[in-house]
Amino acid sequence: MSTANKLVELAEKAKEKGGVKLYKKNIEMVLSGLLITGNFWSIVDYADLPVPAAAGIVNTLLEEGYAFVDQNQDIRLTQKGYDLIKEYNIHPRKEYRCQACEGRGIPFYLDIELYRAFLQETRIDQKLSRTTIKVQ
Repeated sequence: MSTANKLVELAEKAKEKGGVKLYKKNIEMVLSGLLITGNFWSIVDYADLPVPAAAGIVNTLLEEGYAFVDQNQDIRLTQKGYDLIKEYNIHPRKEYRCQACEGRGIPFYLDIELYRAFLQETRIDQKLSRTTIKVQ
């Protein structure tokens, strides 16, 4: 892989796996997420991508030796991955959201009963099954 097009080439390989058009920026966002967490679902959240796209990128990073899965099933960067991040000056993603309302626009700390009512209204039905995505 040539230095100038590493991220573009990774995006093209990941597109084949995930079936979703991907760009250099998508690879950067997943790498940025990997600097914060090894949890696949958190990486999907940080990257703000559809699950198949994020899974395609993660699988490509694993196959190309930029990441590995540790004994706790967390996805971690290899030295090669850290070198890529350094080369492209990628930093951990920062969330800029209000700490009081967690970005919802409702300051829950003012009214605990309002907060409890909100949680009751927005809770996910416990009967829904969870889907697992296997990262290879």
